Amino acid sequence: MRFFSPRRLGLAAAIGLLFSHSAMALPPVTKAHPRVYATQADFDRVALEAGIRAGAFPSAGTVSFDLIPVVKGPKDVAGAPIFGQDPDNGSSANGFLIFYTSDDKGLYVAANLYGANGASFVWLSEQPLIEGQRNRISFTYDANARTAKLVVNGRESSARNWTDPWQPSAQQFSFRSHRGDVIENFKLAGPTATDVLWQSARIDPELHSSWRAILGAAKTAAAQINACGTTASDICNDIREKGRKEIMEPARHLAMAYRYTGDLALLAAIREHIRLLKGVSPLTTGGEWSMGARVGTLGLYYDWLYSYLDPIERDAIAAHIKATIRADKLDGNPNLDLIYSACGNQGLSATVLDCAQKPVFQDWNRYATPALPSTSDTYISGHAATGVSLMAAALLAIVEDGAQPKHTDVVPMLDTIYTHFKLGYLRARDLYSVDGGNPSLFSYASAAGETSERLVMWQRALSGNSGLQLASQQYYLYPYLYALRADGSFPARGDSYTFPVELAGALALGSRMLNPDNTDPNAPEDQKYIIDPVAYAFYTNKVQPVRAARNTATLWERLIYPQKQPRTPLTMPTELARHFRTAGNVIVRNTWDNATNTLLEFKSASFISENHHHLDQNSFSLYYKAPLLVDSGQYDDYNTTHWRNYYQRTIAHNAIVLDDTNKDYYKQDYYYDNKYTSRDGGQWYANKLVKRATYPTIEEALLPGGSNLLHGVTGFEDGGDYVYVAGNASKAYPSLDSSDKYIVDQNAGMQRSIVYLRRPDSRLDVTPPLVLVFDSVRSKVKATSLLHTVGQPAADAGATRLGAGRYQYGSGAGLFTVRNGGGMLTVQTLLPKSATRSVGLVGGQGNPNDVCKQYKRTKVGNEYVDAFVADAADCRFLVRHSDNQWVNYPPRTNKDDPTDPGAVSMPANAPDIGAWRLEISDSAALPADAAGYKTQYFLNALHVADTDGASGGVATLAQPAALLPVQSADTTAVKVNSDLVVVFNGGATTGTTLQWQPGSYSGKTLVVGLQKNGCYALDKSAPMWQLKPVAASCTHTASANGVVQLP
Repeated sequence: MRFFSPRRLGLAAAIGLLFSHSAMALPPVTKAHPRVYATQADFDRVALEAGIRAGAFPSAGTVSFDLIPVVKGPKDVAGAPIFGQDPDNGSSANGFLIFYTSDDKGLYVAANLYGANGASFVWLSEQPLIEGQRNRISFTYDANARTAKLVVNGRESSARNWTDPWQPSAQQFSFRSHRGDVIENFKLAGPTATDVLWQSARIDPELHSSWRAILGAAKTAAAQINACGTTASDICNDIREKGRKEIMEPARHLAMAYRYTGDLALLAAIREHIRLLKGVSPLTTGGEWSMGARVGTLGLYYDWLYSYLDPIERDAIAAHIKATIRADKLDGNPNLDLIYSACGNQGLSATVLDCAQKPVFQDWNRYATPALPSTSDTYISGHAATGVSLMAAALLAIVEDGAQPKHTDVVPMLDTIYTHFKLGYLRARDLYSVDGGNPSLFSYASAAGETSERLVMWQRALSGNSGLQLASQQYYLYPYLYALRADGSFPARGDSYTFPVELAGALALGSRMLNPDNTDPNAPEDQKYIIDPVAYAFYTNKVQPVRAARNTATLWERLIYPQKQPRTPLTMPTELARHFRTAGNVIVRNTWDNATNTLLEFKSASFISENHHHLDQNSFSLYYKAPLLVDSGQYDDYNTTHWRNYYQRTIAHNAIVLDDTNKDYYKQDYYYDNKYTSRDGGQWYANKLVKRATYPTIEEALLPGGSNLLHGVTGFEDGGDYVYVAGNASKAYPSLDSSDKYIVDQNAGMQRSIVYLRRPDSRLDVTPPLVLVFDSVRSKVKATSLLHTVGQPAADAGATRLGAGRYQYGSGAGLFTVRNGGGMLTVQTLLPKSATRSVGLVGGQGNPNDVCKQYKRTKVGNEYVDAFVADAADCRFLVRHSDNQWVNYPPRTNKDDPTDPGAVSMPANAPDIGAWRLEISDSAALPADAAGYKTQYFLNALHVADTDGASGGVATLAQPAALLPVQSADTTAVKVNSDLVVVFNGGATTGTTLQWQPGSYSGKTLVVGLQKNGCYALDKSAPMWQLKPVAASCTHTASANGVVQLP
């Protein structure tokens, strides 16, 4: 989400700019309708695959098909209909039904005829089916002769006669069956076998169920639209302020349903919906978010219903689309319109629909004088991509470049938007999602599916080669494949709304790759792609089985993405860990069995930005049967008081913060209304020495030399029984001291190393792993390591209350156990050492003795302002306020709270919100180097286990980790068990000499943080082993990620 500064170049200034930027050449637009998102061939294909047919049944005929059945599953109804009168579609009257019977004793099929009153009056006896094999079923009826018969695999049920009048006058063309059933060679014939009325080689019952859901949604939407004059339901109000989902999705259902059924009642509702959309005044209502949704919806109607709307209606729609795009928002924030989304800080041409001049697409200088118009700071994130995409959909719909050209004045704007995609949106996505990752995993990153969808929009609407490509889309599913948790959810990284696996369908099918078997250079461009086989198997094995039987998503997905691949079992990658470059995501598992997997999710992006990307570099989360260490806070909406003061800040994550209480975290931004935010001591965007934009361009964030670049993930290695991850977040901490020098060493100030130790033979043995988290910090002030939990940790020492929601553990506290669901974590803090270790506990909710100050959005008079409200027993989100006092920033509640408007994106009972945090620091007086930096080390051993069922107390560790003697503080060596020692390089550079004393230990030693591919000599002649970098005569060579295994 993005608001812009209230400033726009005047037309004269824009024309006067000397620097011009030309757009790319827009390929010709396809002449036929429909062409936006789907063509006539796509609609025809889906009709055959889903079994969609409109029209009456003959009075005599035969329905025949092959059925490969599966047994009834947990989400299948008992006695499931296979074909015909489905009671869920309306009355059973005047039709027939072929259905399953006797689910408890095996697979059987029978048929019924239903009379005018809906009651069964003819039963054709059940016949057995062979599971997993092809069964031929044929049902023949003659209403005039009053006979019917059912034949299964050549075996005929006795023909039945009846005396009462009957006709299939209300016969449904409906499929349900069991999930996983295959229906092939379907044929509806008239009185003779050669009189074929409809046929399909293969019908997907799940796709048909989705069609039924769309048809039902369309009828509901039609009823609500028709009642808008008397009853203002959501669909009536949404057209003013909502976005593409609320405005465009009902239209998609209506248009699709009318195309397939020809129901004139639906067409009447569509015309009324068009009237309502055109009636929104002023045109800029709702800003670019709603304006884009309205023009996109009108474009969809124009294109999909081109043959059903008369020319006058179409011209009126086109005129309104153009008028809305031209509408200049003058109230509030004047840049929240479609002009700014496409053109930047300037106006429009007076002659054609386009920017006054082409905006700067590449290498924009945001500090130039005079200012240059550009939207390139929205290519990585922001709403502009959505608004511009919907503009493109509308303009692609209305431009007619055939024998009778129409609306060709919009081609220049289409050319501008096309260039935004080619040089901006798609290029940015390929750069930061090169392996499929995203700094805003997992909820908002699912928009990668929309990016693929937008590419399909262009490919189908343009004739020939679109000139657009998205190489990264093949990998979009992979972070979700690796991070899927046992309950079907994903980690709460970034702004996180409810996003279960059943919503990942578009993402999975959008993971497309060029078809290696395609040999037809003239094939339509979108047909040159196939879905990544793993992504498609994920879709069929993980997404579809948990969806509701009737959902509207499946048919839309299959309309966009033709799928000719067979369903196959999901074969997981060999690697159990994966690094997603640039985005900085690392996901580590110890098994592909989600029920027993221990999931470590780490993030250290290679650039810093805002939007839904948190200030959470070098942070991680841990899950085993339930969330154990979490990204805390609740996504209660964008830019709420809770969001900007706690949720997106470093203090809400398992990361490092600084005791820098005199530093104001200040951001001059329209959203923040020039107000100070909380003092969390964490990461931030800009500073006095480096100009960093919160919404950077490609050049600033993704190319060498960019101002927003960070070190990111500096090491990743999966060695089978271990995974090593290193991240450097030094440049994410730009706080300055009074002399305008960095408080954190910008090269080696915030380095984190994680070693995830799988148990031996972990691919067969799913015993939870041990995780070591080591931090090397070089800063001018005290650092604090944070660990966030859902429940209150049990500790091996008592705690003293410091104040509301804040406690201090006694000297030597070093073991903390967290229990949640079936999982348990014991944190063993090894560094700082016990003599100077200081551990605090912050949080809690519902304790009447812990009443904390509260700061939130509230109504004062007639306005909503950020203000202190009544103290409450909620201390979960404590952070220092701008006046340095500890304050809780609670999430916004919901739209029903009259003091707190707006919907809530994450439910209050979401499993990852968290309520407590451990704060670990070193109380020692540490020496400073010549630059004033003090080196501090943190080491936590995270022991994951099944819960012991105890109601409290610290769990007993079977094999606690132990520090080994070292020669200098730059070396940290920990004995994990009798077979393994791990040595960390805590030096400022990878060229540090490491020295440790193994004692009588003679097992395996893993040394991390070394020079990549470096040459080392190991000296074991003294009690203190020494591993030293050398120029030659190597005894050991470090791996490409700086790891050495000894002996």
